[in-house]
Amino acid sequence: MEIIPWIGMLVIALIMAFLFLRQQEKLEAIRATVDSNKETTSELKGTLQSVDSRLVENSKLSTTFQEKSDQASKVTADLGKRLTQLETHTKTSNERMGELSQNISGLSQLLGNDRSRGKFGEERLEHIISDQLPPRSYFFQHRIEHPDGNPKLADCAILMPEPHGKIVIDSKFPMTHWYATQEADTEQASEKANKEFEKTIQDLLKDIGRKYIVPGVTVDFALMFLPSDSIYLEIQKNYPDISSTSQQYRVYIVSPTTIWAMLVAIRSVLKDATWIEHNKDLQKFVRGMLTEAGRLEQRVGKLKSHHDSIDKDIHQIMITKDKIVSAGRNIASLDEREQVETANGETSN
Repeated sequence: MEIIPWIGMLVIALIMAFLFLRQQEKLEAIRATVDSNKETTSELKGTLQSVDSRLVENSKLSTTFQEKSDQASKVTADLGKRLTQLETHTKTSNERMGELSQNISGLSQLLGNDRSRGKFGEERLEHIISDQLPPRSYFFQHRIEHPDGNPKLADCAILMPEPHGKIVIDSKFPMTHWYATQEADTEQASEKANKEFEKTIQDLLKDIGRKYIVPGVTVDFALMFLPSDSIYLEIQKNYPDISSTSQQYRVYIVSPTTIWAMLVAIRSVLKDATWIEHNKDLQKFVRGMLTEAGRLEQRVGKLKSHHDSIDKDIHQIMITKDKIVSAGRNIASLDEREQVETANGETSN
């Protein structure tokens, strides 16, 4: 009977211990929940701070985006203007390309035959000459007297001071043979075209020398005008035999660039000759002035002699005048004396 109360008390103790443990577990769970809530709160604060930071950044980004948007709008507007200008320029360029195409077509037609090429060379020569030399110092399409009795028509003749004579310039444009050298597609064809081109130029040099170098009429050389600097340079570089023929016949090839330098020298000579001619005229004028000065001196001498004679006559007249005045005074004094004597006699009576 004594064991039963102890058992009851033990059961009660166990129950209480169990309840205590349950309570402790709940407390631990509550503590864990509180701790978890603290961490969650801390994380939430961090998240809120992050959100605030992002909102600030988003605000800045919004401002930056607005600025970029405004800049983009300006760029778009500027781009639109430039596209309009580009469209205008493109239209103008297309028009110019059309004009250039027409000009190229016209140039192709111009250079398509020998006569047109010759005319082109002559006109270019005339433009250069008239631009560089004074008027009346040159002639175009000028007849050169020749010993064979048949005058030769030269494209241009420059009148040099005596006793030099005329410088004759003949324009040539051998484009057909030149194109053949450029279009040859084999070594054999190229060699043949180069020989034909070289012979053509040499024949032209010989022909100009025979026609336009005339002793007593022209200077002892002539010029062949080639209206292409590129062809001229190619001849000087790759065709030495042409240069030899040029030296032999004293006919020198010139291009639009090289003839300019030569014309500058010729213009200087013409200017000096003009000055010398003007100097001769001035000397003649001075000699005439000296002659007139001599005549003036003679006439002044005659005038001086006449003036001296007049002075002498005037002097003689003045002497005569003085004598007449003196005589008049003497007569006047005699009258006065007679009047005084008469008055004295009447007084004494």
